[in-house]
Amino acid sequence: MAFAISILLIAIFSFSSPDFVAYAQNDTLKQGQLLRDDEQLISAGGIFRLGFFSADSNAGLIGTGAGARYLGIWFEHVPVYSVWVANRDTPVPDSSGGLTICKDGKLKITHQGGPPIVINSDVESPESSGDNITATLLDSGNLVVRRVDYDGKPAGPVLWQSFDDLHNMLLPGMRLRVNLRARKNLTLNSWSREEVPAPGAFMLGLYQIEL
Repeated sequence: MAFAISILLIAIFSFSSPDFVAYAQNDTLKQGQLLRDDEQLISAGGIFRLGFFSADSNAGLIGTGAGARYLGIWFEHVPVYSVWVANRDTPVPDSSGGLTICKDGKLKITHQGGPPIVINSDVESPESSGDNITATLLDSGNLVVRRVDYDGKPAGPVLWQSFDDLHNMLLPGMRLRVNLRARKNLTLNSWSREEVPAPGAFMLGLYQIEL
């Protein structure tokens, strides 16, 4: 169903498509690097990919053609639907987009003809401006921003993670919950249409009711 909210429990099977092309074999984006439209991150175990895509309803796949471009995460062997989309409301109009990470931990999509799109404006500030901040795609499908040491090993808590920015699919390790302190509900939200990741009409979540 086009508008259904998907709860993914397990999906292990093979899928191939002539439109799906593999690029960079790296799981981490570092400061000073730019992940271009024709490049992708792949998790260490080869389970998930992160990159730009065009939702193609005709092919039923994550397309790589022209049109509005989104940054998302999908299964390496199941490129049918993305499990997370960074810029649901603000697609890039063409293939000029690129992903960067700033020293303050903010992930930004830069593109021609428009201001940068900040993905994680709520990222926790690093301890100092000299910290080495990276974004890593894990085998769980989680994109994590964290401080690392000079050897690239984690050197502190996670500053931000995509698992706290739920979209329309629940992966193992994600949680539906109510953040009373921040007054924010972590809920699933359907796509507007099969080919449009913008938030749709249906939501699934936990809500506090005051009697």
